[in-house]
Amino acid sequence: MTETPLSLKTLEGALEEAALIPLWGTPPPFPWDALSKSLAQCFDKKTFSLSAQKTDWLEKEEFLSGMGSASACLTFSLSPLPGVYHFVLPREGQTKLLELLLTEESSSKGFTDEALNQGFFHFAFVSALDAFNRESPYGDLTACLAEENPLPEERALCIDVSLDIDGHPLMGRLICPRETQAAFRTHFAMEKPPLLSDPSFADTPIPLLLEVGQTQIPIDKWKQVKQGDFILLDRCTYDIENKRGRASLVLGKTRLFDVRIKEGEVKILEQAHYQEETPMTDQVPPEQPSDENDSTMEEKMSEERPMWSPPNGEEEEAPIIPVGDVPLTLTVEVGRLKMPLDKLSQLEPGNLLNLDVQPESGVYLTVEGKRIAKGELVKVGELLGVKILTLGG
Repeated sequence: MTETPLSLKTLEGALEEAALIPLWGTPPPFPWDALSKSLAQCFDKKTFSLSAQKTDWLEKEEFLSGMGSASACLTFSLSPLPGVYHFVLPREGQTKLLELLLTEESSSKGFTDEALNQGFFHFAFVSALDAFNRESPYGDLTACLAEENPLPEERALCIDVSLDIDGHPLMGRLICPRETQAAFRTHFAMEKPPLLSDPSFADTPIPLLLEVGQTQIPIDKWKQVKQGDFILLDRCTYDIENKRGRASLVLGKTRLFDVRIKEGEVKILEQAHYQEETPMTDQVPPEQPSDENDSTMEEKMSEERPMWSPPNGEEEEAPIIPVGDVPLTLTVEVGRLKMPLDKLSQLEPGNLLNLDVQPESGVYLTVEGKRIAKGELVKVGELLGVKILTLGG
C-alpha cells in the first residue's frame, strides 16, 4: 500500500488540538467578571464568581467524568449560529446551587418539591443567559435556552467552569460539539488565512515528541513517588537490550506517525492509524534482517459488535471517586524536536529524522507534554519500567 505525505486534515486537527490554531477564531474576550457581578446583583449575593478552568477535547465516555451519570444538563444556543451547547452540573452541585441561591445559609434546604427545584434551576440558568445577553459581548449573537438535545456521539470540546458563591465552590462543564465549535470559529474567523494555507507560516516551528510507552498511576500514589522508585509500565515499544523498537511521533495529543528507532536512527514507517498495545510480559519479536517490511502495514479489520445496552433499560450511575484516586496518565518520552511547518506537512514513510535518540541513556515521564520526571528504562525479569532519577524535571 502506497502512503502519501501527512494529510492536511490530520495535520490541521493536530495543530488545532495543540492550540496552535485558535479554537474559537478571534472573538472578543468573554466577560467573566462583568457576568459574575451581574449575577451577584441578580441573586443578591456578596460574591458570585465565574471562571473558565481546563479546556480539552473529550470522548463521549469522558463527558461526565467525575460528575456521575445523574448530572443535570441544560442546553442552549447562540442564535443565529447553528448548533447547541450543553451545560452539565453534578446532581449534588445542582442541589448545593439551589440552596445557595434560595437561602442565606448553605446548610439550608431549597424546595421540598422536586418540580419546584427543577423550575428554579431553569430560572437560574435563564437568568445567567439573560445577563450574558445584556453584556452582549458577541454583537448579534444571542444566548437562548434550547430544546433538550442528547449529548454528542463524537468527541467534543469541553470547558470546566468554576462557580464560587459567597465562598462555596462548585464546578460545572460546558460541552461544545465539534460542529458547534466550528460554526463559532467560522463566525469569528481570523483576518489571516488558516495556518496551513498561509505561506508566511511555512517556517513556524512545530513542537513534536517521540513517545515509546505509557502507564497510569493514581494522583495520590504519584505524590508519594521519590527518587529511586520503580514505575511499572503498562505499555512500551522499545527493546532496551537490543537498542531498537518503535515510537510514536506526536503533535500535542495526536499521533502522526509510527517510527522505528534503531541504534539512534529514527525512520518513519507509516502514518498512525491505530495504537498497538504490547503487554510488558511479552517478548519483543526479533527484527527481520531486511528492511523491506518497514514500508508495509498489516491490515487489520475490526470486528463489528452489536451496541450494548443495560438490562431493562436501566442506566448504572457512575460513582464519584476521590480526586486522589483519579488515574494520572504518564507517557514515556525519548526525544523532542521542532520542525518547520512546511517540512512537517511533507513528511512521509521512508523519511529519516536527523535525531540521535538513545532511550537506553535516559527518558522523561510526561503529563500532557509536560516533563515531570527523568528516569531510565529498566527491565526486571519480563517486566519493563522506569527508575526515577529526578523529580520535577
